[in-house]
Amino acid sequence: MTRDPHDGGASDEAEWVQRHREELEADFDDAEEIVVEVAQPLNVSTSFRMSREEAVAIREAATGAGLSQSEWIRTVCVAAAHRTTAPVAGISAFEARKLRSLLEQAERIVWPATQAG
Repeated sequence: MTRDPHDGGASDEAEWVQRHREELEADFDDAEEIVVEVAQPLNVSTSFRMSREEAVAIREAATGAGLSQSEWIRTVCVAAAHRTTAPVAGISAFEARKLRSLLEQAERIVWPATQAG
């Protein structure tokens, strides 16, 4: 009769695992392999101010593209920084130009601060 390892203390659980090690290993041998894609670490944060209308436009564009606001802003910003067409569905040429203009303004403000220290 197999005993539930969760009925006792930590030492009971360790003993149970030791006694059933071969069964547990067999379970892992037959397990389906899962491919995991590791995301690039996002360790830098930035913030900026915008009008309510701009915030609504960004929120709607992100929702329309099926992305979070952060994902959408990051995608558009990287595309603008590389001077490429934004690969986000639902963004018009006007919106892309407006975002590029806002990014260039932000860069003119932020760049000197990054060089100061």
